[in-house]
Amino acid sequence: MSDLLRQLPIELQQPGAGSLADPDVTGVAYDSRRVAPGDLFVAWRGERHDGHAFADDAVRRGAVVALANKECLVC
Repeated sequence: MSDLLRQLPIELQQPGAGSLADPDVTGVAYDSRRVAPGDLFVAWRGERHDGHAFADDAVRRGAVVALANKECLVC
């Protein structure tokens, strides 16, 4: 995961940790209601909802990584 993320033209943030972790990602979800343990949650702004508002729910459901384009509390 860290090798993949380092190739993206983004600033990486991992609150509470000194280095980027390498969790085992088993799936990808952009709807927090469909997150399964081990998923990467993609928090994006849609036409009706902003996925950043659901990042905490995604983590509670087992997301191990959240990909966001703005700061959120659990991302």
